Amino acid sequence: MRPDLNISFHLDHFYYHNENYEWTTEMPRYWFSFFKIDGSGCKLNESLRLEGKAVVYSPFEKMENLNSIEPDKQDVLRIPYQLGYEEINLKPIPVPEFVKKSGIESVESYAGCIVVLMNEYCASNDEKNNYSQLLTTTIQNSLDRLIPHLNHDNKNIPKHLETMQQEIDTVILQESEKNQSFWKRLTTESIVNSTVWKFSSDELSNMNSVSLTKYWGRDGLWELSGDLKIKKPKSQNRSKTRKIQTMKTP
Repeated sequence: MRPDLNISFHLDHFYYHNENYEWTTEMPRYWFSFFKIDGSGCKLNESLRLEGKAVVYSPFEKMENLNSIEPDKQDVLRIPYQLGYEEINLKPIPVPEFVKKSGIESVESYAGCIVVLMNEYCASNDEKNNYSQLLTTTIQNSLDRLIPHLNHDNKNIPKHLETMQQEIDTVILQESEKNQSFWKRLTTESIVNSTVWKFSSDELSNMNSVSLTKYWGRDGLWELSGDLKIKKPKSQNRSKTRKIQTMKTP
């Protein structure tokens, strides 16, 4: 029988792989959210399809600016803890009684993290701080559409996640254009890039931690670093770590 799984995401810091980061025009604005698809909001129905709603968390009310963070002695910009840290309890997804009679007590649950970075020009067009609400709504709708595919269409899940990233980028670009004149859109480029990390509880139960890294930049290279930690009974505590990196050159 699958146990509950306690995990924590911590997106810890940005680092700029170049000197004079304060002069770069590519310093990203950033926004994070965290989600779970588990037994607290989903179930396997009588047709053996997953149904329910994802739970989405985001501590952000607006796009945040790295200029507000004082670098440490190693020129590392530490993300405020309340913005980059989230604990999640993953409950196994329940199944119908007739499925339990076959020996299957539950199905795996899922958790993830979403990072959205954008350039200063795009962020400056959010005069009313609409981006955060648009992102939360888009992510909620995209995850809810993904749920029915999770237990029977695994080979196409990467395609669903890719579509989700495109939807996130598109909704921000469309909102950004609302506050621009036609000529401004021709002369200045709004750049948005999102990343979706998704993990299953069965996958995580065999891990202790996962390193998370995302890159951004063209003239220099910004690196966002963090990790996902899995808390479990000492008897299951085997040391396994994965590293996941994403690259973006706007």
